[in-house]
Amino acid sequence: MSLGPTRRPIVILSNENLGDENIKNDTYIWNEINMFEEIYLIWGSALNPDDLEKARVNKAKAIIILAKN
Repeated sequence: MSLGPTRRPIVILSNENLGDENIKNDTYIWNEINMFEEIYLIWGSALNPDDLEKARVNKAKAIIILAKN
């Protein structure tokens, strides 16, 4: 499945489980996200410069940061 004619890789940097499990009443959505092309999951934290480098944020066209609270 494609997100449109202009495809760019999407990198998700997360230190939480995004699998199909339901832990602590949170809904994990990796199965729904993973159906699209060029979606990559990297385990880490946006607060860690090494993890940001691993996710190649310096090459990103856009960055979205999500927080629970």
